[in-house]
This record gives sequence, structure tokens and C-alpha cells, in this order.
Amino acid sequence: MAFVLKSPLHWLVSFQLMLLVVIGRKTGRQFEIPVSFAKLDGVYVALTLKANQWWRNLRGSTCTAVIRGERVACTIDIIDSDVSSIEQNLRALINHNPLDARSEEHTSELQSPDHLV
Repeated sequence: MAFVLKSPLHWLVSFQLMLLVVIGRKTGRQFEIPVSFAKLDGVYVALTLKANQWWRNLRGSTCTAVIRGERVACTIDIIDSDVSSIEQNLRALINHNPLDARSEEHTSELQSPDHLV
């Protein structure tokens, strides 16, 4: 997917996916992570489960994002304890990308935002 998001064909998926380019905090290696996003009050938001490890590389760092085919420098704010903000961002993400609310099982799981960042 990273290849598509960096190519002229990005328009096929870039309406709902962006690519985060981050440097591993232990290895120093570059990682490219496609994530669903939504724009909320002029800010791009993306969510992941706390159990996923990749988001920890974002803490206290800057990264590059490929959004709709354009590379942009970005600043990262990790919100992992403000349940109200997480819920608001989750609702925005699902409204923008209804496919992210794949099934009743996942939807009920996502109604408890304490495991999201």
C-alpha cells in the first residue's frame, strides 16, 4: 500500500489513507505505515490500538506524512488518556471512512475507547 500512496495512482486510496514515515526509536530504521485518517477541525487524526507497537515511535518526534500524494512535515500529538478526545476522533474517523467500522463486533469493541491512542 505504501507504494501506491507514493505513486501517481495515490488517488485510488488517498481519500482515506495517508502514509506516515517514521524513524524507529531503537533501530533508527525508517518505517512507512499506511493509516486511515480523518480531518477534524483542520487537523489530521489517525487512531490505532494501544497494543500496536508502531505508534510509540511517534512520541516526542516529528515525522513526514504523505497525504493525497504530497509529502508534508508533521508534528505528532499522542492522545492516549483523554477518553473524550479519543472518542471524538474515533467518530470523525468512522464518519470519514465508514469502512473502518467493518462489523458489529468491531464497532462494539471500538465503543470503548480506552484501548485506543
